[in-house]
Amino acid sequence: MTALENPTDREQAVEYTLLAPCFSIFSSRFSKVSMLVFSLKLIVMVFLNVLKLTVLIAFS
Repeated sequence: MTALENPTDREQAVEYTLLAPCFSIFSSRFSKVSMLVFSLKLIVMVFLNVLKLTVLIAFS
């Protein structure tokens, strides 16, 4: 980037080489977090349903 003489060209080079990858990194992280939250909700839901069935069977 030191070979760029024009400050506008230098700003655009920084924008495309440093800032652009951040969006893909953030989107991949957020998708992983989203899948984790979904999985946890599913596990908790199944656990609560099994617990509910166990209680119903025990007290019936």
